[in-house]
Amino acid sequence: MKLSPALHPAQRVGAVLRRLRLMMAIVIISIMPIRSFKNTVRLSAVYATPGLIEGAAVLWWEVLELLVAKASFIKAPNGQEWRCATMFQKRATFHALMRYFTETLTELQQMPVLREMCDAQNMICGVAADRDVMNWKELRQIATDPLCTIGAHSVHHYNLKRLTPEMVSFEMRQSADMLEDKLGKRPHHFAYPYGSVRAAGDREASLAAQEGFVSAVTTRHGTIHAEHRAHMHILPRISINGRFQKLVYAKTMMSGATTPIANAGRRIIQA
Repeated sequence: MKLSPALHPAQRVGAVLRRLRLMMAIVIISIMPIRSFKNTVRLSAVYATPGLIEGAAVLWWEVLELLVAKASFIKAPNGQEWRCATMFQKRATFHALMRYFTETLTELQQMPVLREMCDAQNMICGVAADRDVMNWKELRQIATDPLCTIGAHSVHHYNLKRLTPEMVSFEMRQSADMLEDKLGKRPHHFAYPYGSVRAAGDREASLAAQEGFVSAVTTRHGTIHAEHRAHMHILPRISINGRFQKLVYAKTMMSGATTPIANAGRRIIQA
C-alpha cells in the first residue's frame, strides 16, 4: 500500500484506514455534485437516511476514523484502552473499535460512548455535513428526475437485527414518513442499513413487507433472477465500492459469474 509522502501524517493515516475499514451500506448519497450525478446516472434508486440530513444521526464510523487518526491513546467509558501512536497500532485500534461498537455496544449506546471519546480528545463528534451528507434541497433536486427513485434507509442507520420488532417497524415507517413529508412522495422501496446477514434476515424482511414496501435490498452479493419474485424483501445486490472501481470488475459481477463464488456455489441468493 503506497501513500504519497506529501500527505500530512494524519491524512496518511486517514487514507490507510479508508482502505482498510469495513465496506458498509452507506446511508447517504454523498460528495458527488448534482451535475456529476445527473451526467453519470441513467437509472437509479437512491436510499436516503433522513436522520443524517436532520442531524439526528451521525456517520459514527467516519468519526471513529478521525478519532483514531488524531489520537495516540483512546479509552472507552468501560475502562478498555487502545494505544494508537503508530500506524500499526492505529490499524489495529480501528478494527478493534469497529468490533467494540458493532458487537459489544448496543445501537443506542454507540453515540453516547463516541461523544465521550471525542470529548476526551477535544474533538467534535461529527463530520462536515455539507461535504458528506446531502441536504433536503439537493435530495429534492434528484427526486425530480424521472429516472431516479428515492427509497428509505431507516432514520438512524441502526443495525435492525439488533433492535426489537417495534423499533425496527418505527425505523422503517418513520423514515418513509419523513421522506414523504419532505419530498412529497412516499418511498416504496427500502435498503437495510449495513445489509449483511448479521443486519437483515427473515424477520426484517417480514416487517418491511408489513410496512408496505414493495421491495427491500440487502448488501449480500448477488444478481436478481425471476426466482426473487417470491423474495422481494431480501434482495441481493452488487456492491461497487472502493475495492472494485474498474468497469471490467463491475461487468463481471453483474454477469452473475461471481455470485456462486461468493455464496458457496449458490446462484440464487435469498433469505
